[in-house]
Amino acid sequence: MRYMKISNTIKFTLSIALAVLMLSSCKKNLEDMTEGMMFSLDMNSFLQNQVQVQVVNANYQNSATIPNAKISISGKDAEKVFDINGAKTIVVEDQFANLAVSPGRPLAEGNPVRFIIKAEAPGFLPLEQEVLVNPVDSFLNYTFEMIEIANPPAGIQIATTSMALTGNQPENDLRNNNKTNFNAALIIPANTRLKDDAGNLFSGNAEIRLQQFDASFEPVKANMHNLIHNFSYNSYNMGIPEDLSFQPLGYVRVNIDNNNGRNLQFENPAQIEVVLSTGTADASTGEQIKAGDKLMVYQKDNNQDL
Repeated sequence: MRYMKISNTIKFTLSIALAVLMLSSCKKNLEDMTEGMMFSLDMNSFLQNQVQVQVVNANYQNSATIPNAKISISGKDAEKVFDINGAKTIVVEDQFANLAVSPGRPLAEGNPVRFIIKAEAPGFLPLEQEVLVNPVDSFLNYTFEMIEIANPPAGIQIATTSMALTGNQPENDLRNNNKTNFNAALIIPANTRLKDDAGNLFSGNAEIRLQQFDASFEPVKANMHNLIHNFSYNSYNMGIPEDLSFQPLGYVRVNIDNNNGRNLQFENPAQIEVVLSTGTADASTGEQIKAGDKLMVYQKDNNQDL
């Protein structure tokens, strides 16, 4: 019995030694086989759906650059969007951001990816764009023309005020004093409070910004789809798209912000007044607009994407 125990021990030790020698031999042979060889990976086949975003100053005459721009992703399929380097934090370098949509996982036919790109920079109006990526969209390119608040392009006016909305304050108005062909004013109702997108009412300080875009300025008219997020030349009637391409005289946007990250509105309805200069022509007919003429007013409902 003692002899057999020694014999088994010796056999076990020899087996270990033989295994180590075999592994060492395999490792050496693998190194020899791969020495001097180069491997390549076709990144385009791995990153089949790419989106490039360029952020520029809408006021080219002032400066084309935007310092410290940031890009963030939200919306329905935000979890499928990555920086081109694979990180979730989107890098903006030399005013470009490169995104990869569902890397390594080809999109299913009939199931596009939908998400929102938001561009922000100190001193500029934030800009959002909803993006739809289909399986056949190998490369999409978007240009975000961001508006500098202190120096907007000609044809764009921005008025800002800060006020406390407590439910016990007088009526107030916010208007742009520069005389252009298209002038707007916001009448803030008396005794109003703030209301968020969940319907909650509360009092607080808010920054209210009135932005107006005069389409009589050709650069504004030509770039309306870049200057205004999700702008569309299509119109809707009771939620049904109409076969109509309209040419707006101008566009008015109101933003209410009290740094809580929620979408806000006034508790009580506000009024927007628009004044057109004498001689303003209807873009679709070329005829001058006269007192008594009826004009169509279109309102974008962000909650219903209309």
